[in-house]
Amino acid sequence: MKMNILPLTLLALSAQTFAAPTQIIITRHGEKPDVGNELSTQGCERAFSLLDFFLRELGDVKPAAIYAMKPNSDDGSVRPIQTIAYTADHYKLSIEDKYTRLDYSNLVNEIMTTKAYDNQTVLISWEHKAIPGLAQAFGLKSKDVPAKWPGIVFDEAWIITNLDQKKPTLTITAERVLSTDNPSGGDDWVNGPTSDAAPQVTSALADKCANNDVLNALVKTWVSPALE
Repeated sequence: MKMNILPLTLLALSAQTFAAPTQIIITRHGEKPDVGNELSTQGCERAFSLLDFFLRELGDVKPAAIYAMKPNSDDGSVRPIQTIAYTADHYKLSIEDKYTRLDYSNLVNEIMTTKAYDNQTVLISWEHKAIPGLAQAFGLKSKDVPAKWPGIVFDEAWIITNLDQKKPTLTITAERVLSTDNPSGGDDWVNGPTSDAAPQVTSALADKCANNDVLNALVKTWVSPALE
């Protein structure tokens, strides 16, 4: 008897995956002052504390690359780059800053077609208003992405997985790196921080964040040539 193998073939094709990063982790830059293009003191404290979140999520796994939003002018925001600078220093990775806030297609195309990123983790530090559009550029449907990232929220990360199956999934998770951070994450992310009070930090961290000089020194070390 001749066997009909077509259903098995279709099943194999439906389960087929393709090369892609294992996950994309998108973080918003840290807190900002009322005036200026750099991080506030609390934003600086978040930048130095954010590594704890990545170590908790990734364990011993080193990300393949770090991207941060490029300023769109000489006085444009450098907060996304500052926010990820300490993490870049820990992993000894250059901060790729080629793309401005709405240049989604080129950013996503580079990440999704770079062979070195296949089955790896890529970190992105960006501006909150542009993150929903960036997430959709990775293939997420608009119904699965919050329309807006609330301005008060600095303590959450978006994690995109299942990119290898062309069925990306978004998980919103709490960073939990400062004492005032929302510990819940997920569906509760829109509630923002649990308190308006300044977070409790060590004296060493407070000293580092008396200004952004230490962060900016790291930026100069790890940023790609595009910013310079």
